[in-house]
Amino acid sequence: MTADFDAAAHATFANFLQEMDDRLQQLELLADEDGLYLDYNEVSLADFETLLGWLLDEARTSGGDATSIIVTGARYLGEVMRRVHGGEWHLSLDDPKSVHYNTPVIVGHNASGTEFAPIFLCRAFAKRRQLGLFARAIRSQIAPESLDLGSLLAQEQNSR
Repeated sequence: MTADFDAAAHATFANFLQEMDDRLQQLELLADEDGLYLDYNEVSLADFETLLGWLLDEARTSGGDATSIIVTGARYLGEVMRRVHGGEWHLSLDDPKSVHYNTPVIVGHNASGTEFAPIFLCRAFAKRRQLGLFARAIRSQIAPESLDLGSLLAQEQNSR
């Protein structure tokens, strides 16, 4: 991409980071008002899902900005990953073909070097409202389970 694009992307990312504390504080206040507790650990993810669902419902019925809610939610989810498992925020600009290109992600939280993309997860939650999605996503990044494809391979070989 061009130097102008990179500069604009970095400026947008710097703004994303600069607004982090204020946006998270607003989210915490909304949670407190509703008797929910956000303390940046994995146990709080259930309350976070409840709050995010309510905020998205309110935005849908009032014509509010769901994108802003998703991005603010992604900040919280990313901070849970970062504070509990380490890592740092990173703007993914290395590979223009990457699904995470030009998206804030968490890196350095696991040995495999994968990127944790909280914005994508919050978008998925907004569409499907699967409770436990965030905890499963974090668990899959930190302690991935081996996938045994042996039975599928044997089935394919037997069908030949």
